[in-house]
Amino acid sequence: MNELRSTEILDKEIQADARKKAERILVSAKAECESVLNSVPARIEQAKKERSRWIKVYDLCGSVVTALVLIFIIFTFVCRPASVVGTSMVPTLQDGDWLVTVPKSEYNYGDI
Repeated sequence: MNELRSTEILDKEIQADARKKAERILVSAKAECESVLNSVPARIEQAKKERSRWIKVYDLCGSVVTALVLIFIIFTFVCRPASVVGTSMVPTLQDGDWLVTVPKSEYNYGDI
């Protein structure tokens, strides 16, 4: 009977010890959770800043690509700027004048 009592006492001590350890683990987990929760707003702001940087870069790249495509289409199908080099077109055009040319398969004498 004494053995049974000593076993019961040991079981109670083990349970008490396990309960104390579990309480310590819960306290440290609670503190860790609080620190993580407190750092969430700062992490969100940091993520927003990083995301906004990438969005700005993406928007800039999109704008540059759009501008280049539009310039290509306009210069190919609508008109193209050209400058006069030399005096071969005097008196109609002077050296250094700028004009807009229209894409055409051929130009005839007197078209300008």
